[in-house]
Amino acid sequence: MFKKESTHVELVSGGNVFKQGDEATLVFQFRNEKGALLEIQGGAVMVKIANSRAMILEKRADVNVNNTISLQLTKEDVTGWGDMRFEFEITLQNGAIHKFPQDGWYKIQMTKNLDDLSTEDIIYVPLETFTEEVNTTVQEAQTQESFIQTQAIYAKNQGDSVKQQGQASVDKIVEVNNKINILQKNQGALTELPTDDKESIVSAIKEENKKRKNQKYFVSLTDFPRITPEKVDTPRIQRAIDSMATTGGVLFVPSSTYLISGTGVNLVSNVKILGEGNKKTVFKASSMALDSNMFSGTSKSDIMFDGVGFDGANDTNIRRAVYISASETDKFLRINRCRFTNFSKSNNQTIYTWHSRFIWVTENEFVDCVIPMFIDAADRAVFIERNTIISPSGIMVNGIQVNAGANGIRPISISNNWIENAKIDATGNGIDGHGIRLYRCEGAKVIGNTVRDCISSAILVGSACWGSSIQANTIYDNRTGIYVELNNNDITLGSGDMKRGAVVNGNDCFNNKIGIAISYGAGSQIIANFVHNNNQDGIVCDSHNVSINNNTVYNNWKNSSAPSPIQLVKAGIRNYGYNGTHIGNVCFDNQTTKTQAYGIAINNANHIVGMNQLKGNGTGGIYESTTGTNQISMNVVS
Repeated sequence: MFKKESTHVELVSGGNVFKQGDEATLVFQFRNEKGALLEIQGGAVMVKIANSRAMILEKRADVNVNNTISLQLTKEDVTGWGDMRFEFEITLQNGAIHKFPQDGWYKIQMTKNLDDLSTEDIIYVPLETFTEEVNTTVQEAQTQESFIQTQAIYAKNQGDSVKQQGQASVDKIVEVNNKINILQKNQGALTELPTDDKESIVSAIKEENKKRKNQKYFVSLTDFPRITPEKVDTPRIQRAIDSMATTGGVLFVPSSTYLISGTGVNLVSNVKILGEGNKKTVFKASSMALDSNMFSGTSKSDIMFDGVGFDGANDTNIRRAVYISASETDKFLRINRCRFTNFSKSNNQTIYTWHSRFIWVTENEFVDCVIPMFIDAADRAVFIERNTIISPSGIMVNGIQVNAGANGIRPISISNNWIENAKIDATGNGIDGHGIRLYRCEGAKVIGNTVRDCISSAILVGSACWGSSIQANTIYDNRTGIYVELNNNDITLGSGDMKRGAVVNGNDCFNNKIGIAISYGAGSQIIANFVHNNNQDGIVCDSHNVSINNNTVYNNWKNSSAPSPIQLVKAGIRNYGYNGTHIGNVCFDNQTTKTQAYGIAINNANHIVGMNQLKGNGTGGIYESTTGTNQISMNVVS
């Protein structure tokens, strides 16, 4: 497997020294620790470019058929000069994300264009900094003047032989004095500006930015104060974001609590909102309008929230913290290291996206949100990773909810999240109350999550999620651990080139009512899971052509008062579909009072049951309801 610690970047073509304003196409390739070319077909590559002070460009590269990438740089992209640092974020087809290179950055030199010095990468210079620079220059010039005067006196004392040198020194004094006068005049002009008129200064700087080819720039919210009689922060945040409507850039929001009211803030494309930490920089709802959103973006691309908190304050009017409704071409939403709390309105969707592509929701914390995230009608590429989602007050409906577009979605990765306490299922029929709920997510990867204490299922793999892989999750204290229900009321293989099946592999399911349930999931694979100590079934299946192999299933049906199932008996694996395969399973009960009567129970026809270890169950190894057409051999039974 590719190892991140050995990343290496190679420039294939394009050169690494450019003049300011040049246009260029750079071609790169990436190698793993063995020097082999990295396979990036079907993936996506984002390139970040920074100078020594700040990031100045974030742009997507094109992936070529030969596993190289092409990055088009226009003269508007990088107008600064000096060493430019490149970092590459690669999302592989399997959903894995890697950053290149590991050892710092890839560097390209941008040389200064003497014909256009105004395009230097000086985007915003505060008044205090500029004044300090002027004072420093004046002091240096005055020191130089004193030194030259001393030289002149010394030269005159040396007599007529050095008169010419003395005259040159006097001429230099005149030149330095002229420089001092110019600098002091500029300094005086600056000090004459009203010190409280920061909006005027910022406005002037923005106009200068426009002249400098609309470079991306860094804006601090401190430069956009409240204006009398404003009592909340919505207007000032809107002014700051609007200032980047044509340029894009970073809005830095210092530590504080900012009140969001009314209909909230409207986002623009290509803007990153950066805080100082999700418990330090907090946006808090305050008198929101009915069914409003704190931040909204319609047909917007390349939006990021990083290191900020959202407090819904249990406002009964607020609908969402972040709402993104995009067209088919809009893409790239990133919500990283944020914290969402107290979004308690009924049917509140804390993060809601509609028809968006390339969505990353990573390393966030959700506390007492009704629906922490609902990725709806997503068209392509969703990555939900390393989030903590909890509801101590028990108000959560579903932890992670993803509905793909009509054509499905690839890839989708839900990995390494912690989810607990999805307690609300208003209808009582299992529609809600899930830790993870998927619909039409073909080929989804649900890997390495921990999900507990949900009133319905920990993981529901719903309609049209064919080819999904549910792997290496830890599932406990739920009604059902993993529930696979791919087709509506159809337990057969179907016909007419219909898609079928999912994979449930390597999960640990315990202390649930039911461990793993396959219903309307023909063609699925249930492999190498640990399913134990559940109150009723370990693994139960009603569908045809399902393979249940190499699982360890023990001590189930712990609720001894539970009635025997309508189909078959209390067994670790219970299959009442047709044509099932049951090979290499280990099923036993090692409790003092045994509750798992049989290891495997089968009904209907054409099952294969072979090479299973079934000793130690309460009553027997295999229960066969319908005999004559099943192939049962080479099992070890009590």
